[in-house]
Amino acid sequence: MPTEKILWQDTGNSCSPAAVSGSNINSTLDNMNSGENGFLPPQTVMSSDGSAGTKVQVGLFVGSQNDETVTTIPVGQYQDTVWQVLQLWEDGMPVHEAKKTVIKGKGDGTVPYASATYPSDAGWANLEADSSQQPHGFLVKDYVDKLTAFLNTGSAASALKSSAFVLMDAAVPEPPSLSIAVQGTVRLDVMGPLNNHTGADPVSGVVRENIAESRAFFDGDNGSVRIENPADGTYEIVIFGASDRDFYGEVGFQDDTSN
Repeated sequence: MPTEKILWQDTGNSCSPAAVSGSNINSTLDNMNSGENGFLPPQTVMSSDGSAGTKVQVGLFVGSQNDETVTTIPVGQYQDTVWQVLQLWEDGMPVHEAKKTVIKGKGDGTVPYASATYPSDAGWANLEADSSQQPHGFLVKDYVDKLTAFLNTGSAASALKSSAFVLMDAAVPEPPSLSIAVQGTVRLDVMGPLNNHTGADPVSGVVRENIAESRAFFDGDNGSVRIENPADGTYEIVIFGASDRDFYGEVGFQDDTSN
């Protein structure tokens, strides 16, 4: 969406966009539209035709009811004195309750037409349809045939992937992992090949995670230690508790080929 001027200052003699500054500016949206501060310019990754499969093809299906969508909110003249109890806007006090209103224009009842068609006006999307007089929540139903045709005949980049947004063709394999779990009124401690520990210290009870890429978890009568990419060598497991009761323990190893 564009960063349009929604608040307009009504001075009684004229009405013009109210000034907005500082933290009141939607800087993230500004940067997305302009392609700055870590965001790619939209036109470099999206286009109206998919650019022969090198970009995402973008089509717009827009509602165009007349005078049903809020496009402007009038505010009064800016007041910066501390006694102004209605000082809510940086850019002006709200218009007095008796006169307060909003200005409505073209759109789908939720999104203004100018906002919905902004990508097309900016040159990186195609306005596929804008004839619907249905409200926002019914646009998909009203445009279902046109949406289906667009998806069936559009660029492959839209349905699959583009060079800008590469989707991995295969799932990322899980790293090898060693896991130890106990259930009962006990705790566990694991010592790795380098004599470092992950788990509960048998003396102090303090939980340690000194083995590389390891995590320890204890909750009530359950506890576990998980070590990703475990180093080769011998692992010593100590299970301890304060009462003479049965417990359940489980040790497992998993990688790409075995479990």
